[in-house]
Amino acid sequence: MKRFLFSAVLVTLQCGALVAATPDATRVLLVVNDSSPASRQVGLTYAREHDLPLENVCHIRTAPAQAINRSVYETEIRDVVGECLETHDLQDRVLYLVTTEGVPLWIEGDPGPVGDLASVDSELTLLYRHLLGRNDPVIGRIQNPYFSFDLGQHGFPPFERRNQDIYLVTRLSCRGLTDCSTVLRRGFTTVRSTGVFGLDLPSQRRSLLQDWIRQTRDSLAHLSQAVAVESTAGPFKGNQALLGYCALLGEGSRMAPPETLKWAPGGIGVVLGDTWSDLECLEGRQETGDRRQEAKEPSGRDEAAGGTPERGTRNLEPGAPERSSRIADPTVTSRDAPSTGAPEFQNSEPETRNSKLNECPATAAERFLAGGASGAIVNVADPTTDGYVRPQILFPAYVAGRNLAESVYLATRYLSWRQVVLGDPLVTIAKSATPSAAPVKRQPDSVTGLPKLFSDRRRALLRNRYSTSNEVISLLVQAEAARAHGKTEKALSLVDESLDRDPSILESNQLRAHLLEGLGRFEDAYAAYLKVLSVTRSPRLVFRTSAEDEASLHWKLARLAMSQLDRPDLAEPQAQWLLDHRGLRDLEAVALWTQIKLELRSWTDVEPVLLRLARQDKKAPAFVWEGLGDIAQARGNRADAERFFGTALDAPGANTAELQEKLKSLSQVSALSSSSAQLDSVVSTETPADSRTNDEISELSRPAGIVSRSPIQYPQEAVRQGIEGIVSLRLFIDERGQLIDVERVRGNGFLLRAAEQGVRNWTFEPKLVDGRPETDWIEVAIRFELEKR
Repeated sequence: MKRFLFSAVLVTLQCGALVAATPDATRVLLVVNDSSPASRQVGLTYAREHDLPLENVCHIRTAPAQAINRSVYETEIRDVVGECLETHDLQDRVLYLVTTEGVPLWIEGDPGPVGDLASVDSELTLLYRHLLGRNDPVIGRIQNPYFSFDLGQHGFPPFERRNQDIYLVTRLSCRGLTDCSTVLRRGFTTVRSTGVFGLDLPSQRRSLLQDWIRQTRDSLAHLSQAVAVESTAGPFKGNQALLGYCALLGEGSRMAPPETLKWAPGGIGVVLGDTWSDLECLEGRQETGDRRQEAKEPSGRDEAAGGTPERGTRNLEPGAPERSSRIADPTVTSRDAPSTGAPEFQNSEPETRNSKLNECPATAAERFLAGGASGAIVNVADPTTDGYVRPQILFPAYVAGRNLAESVYLATRYLSWRQVVLGDPLVTIAKSATPSAAPVKRQPDSVTGLPKLFSDRRRALLRNRYSTSNEVISLLVQAEAARAHGKTEKALSLVDESLDRDPSILESNQLRAHLLEGLGRFEDAYAAYLKVLSVTRSPRLVFRTSAEDEASLHWKLARLAMSQLDRPDLAEPQAQWLLDHRGLRDLEAVALWTQIKLELRSWTDVEPVLLRLARQDKKAPAFVWEGLGDIAQARGNRADAERFFGTALDAPGANTAELQEKLKSLSQVSALSSSSAQLDSVVSTETPADSRTNDEISELSRPAGIVSRSPIQYPQEAVRQGIEGIVSLRLFIDERGQLIDVERVRGNGFLLRAAEQGVRNWTFEPKLVDGRPETDWIEVAIRFELEKR
């Protein structure tokens, strides 16, 4: 098969002597985002050059935005990649996950030293633990078990599955390169390379990061490696080819421009302090399905604080990190991705780029790759001083024969944090004293059928978690294996057998509910999820589930009742729980609760909540205005319904087609007129239309007022009972002159209801303050008087 022969020869001539290598590509799982043309193209090149088996290419489909929220990461990235591993029994065999340009970069959250903002790649390192059932908290950071705490004094061990329960994750990124394939091919050979390690110290003052660079100098010198140190305030001036380069980005530093550095084959570059920074040219909004998602930018900091912060509680004000390297593709909306199968590369088209993208400066790490480096490290946000990669471990490990991924993670203290490793994980320089770990052979467990190491760890975790028999645990794990291989009926039979022996196992109940839902047995699935909810609250459960897990169950029950069972009455208690526990700040929970209440025609319950949201936020989401419009329409207030639906069209998250259809149906309803007793007078106690002075109704400042009044019908029940009198109402007028709320002040109930319905057909003008419209309350008094006979 003809495969890039000319380019391969060209690289050989440019780089010097190369040693043919046959790295076992089955240790790599390549993650390709089918929604991104760039990701598909990068994946195509890498998969072809490494001869990746189809089972080692995992397809996801998510919006190619730079920042995503955690729930999207979990459902559209983590769970899909986990399914790829489980379906082909790759949990133990795969050691490295390789993401591609176009896969989101970071997960939104608090960017503080104990926040939950993290890079997607760093979160994926914990995927093996997640598949085992061990879920680490998302706040803060996790200690890396592969980190070399002894600074390599006892050597640098290869990364082996029998000793580690994580994955090593790197990313293939080619922004700024005319030919992306050149950087990808740098890892296809083991390089017999000579060169120096360049270290750039900005000054002679003492600091933790500068001491790290000095330790790097001493460690490499001890290994007889050539080292060039620039210890002045000026930039690095070495002209020799670099196997490694480390600089400190901070106040007063003048690191060498990456374009001036020369790289030896296999070179790695790192700048301590290099993060994606705030750039207006990369701001943008990505719309995905019915969810608008904004790629927010962080407030970067100049210098990290030291220390090792403990895990804390979630900050409710989400942050966002620093800069993205590609504009999100606004045309992509589909999220139904195959988890495995042949790559859909053949019909890839060049990615449409925002014209401003090329104006945005790249990070030093990206420019290292463009200049000839094989690997680089960058952070999506401030990782604190202790969170940067340690060059005094990174470079000696690389010299000792560890590959790029092993070297970086040996030098990285934290996972579930903010680091991104750019480059092919398998790139290795030839001076190898200890070979990398041999690939794990396919060795299924004789009882469960899962890979042997993974099966042993899974069963051990369950035995430690529950006081139950080995038979119950074996049946559960066998059921999990059957489900992973698509044998749903067999999995259901096995999990039922396990539950017959011990119904208190949470994982067994969860698996049964998932299986029933997958089989389309939705009533049984609803009952099974209710059982899961009861088990999570059982005193027999030896560990407590998180509030997020419990909330997820209520979401599942509510949506299952609404979408599959068409039972809003079953969904109502679940939605009420979410609203009570999440509050009005969780707009997704409010939207679900609103939908259910409107289905149940509970106008009096939902209307005050929607009005409160409308008053609090001038840019309230579309469901708020649409819900108010639905209520107005149900009450026969056509004018109000039209106004609310019109406002919803311009609000965030609007379903344009649905709203236009509602407006169209309203316009087709003819106005009905009826004869009834008319009012003798209408008087406003605050802003009577016939008594305002010229100053009060000036062009620049005025209170809210009534523009036109339509007749109010005298209630027939009041006529029969001979009820007369004056009622008072308070009207809330927004800055557009729309009537948003009506409060009953005093008066007879029959008359108040008629007056409230009547004023909703009036038109108003907003309050003006120095020419700016504002919201205002006005009070009106309405007299109901029967005709004298």
